[in-house]
Amino acid sequence: MLLEPKESDYVPFLDVRKTPITPFSQFDVTVSDTEADETTKRIRDIVKKDRALYDKAQKAFVSWVRRLVDLD
Repeated sequence: MLLEPKESDYVPFLDVRKTPITPFSQFDVTVSDTEADETTKRIRDIVKKDRALYDKAQKAFVSWVRRLVDLD
């Protein structure tokens, strides 16, 4: 799991739950537009074949958006 800086309040919760945390001092990833498009297509192709996976992904996305809204 990756946390944005504004999500730092989540770290103590993870500690209470005994979830191992490894901070990144430097996290630099470069992805080309072509790589991003290819990966997106592969994910969409997989999800189109599995309705349960689609439903889980949709719930996870909604949960992520709600958390972002709650953090503001």
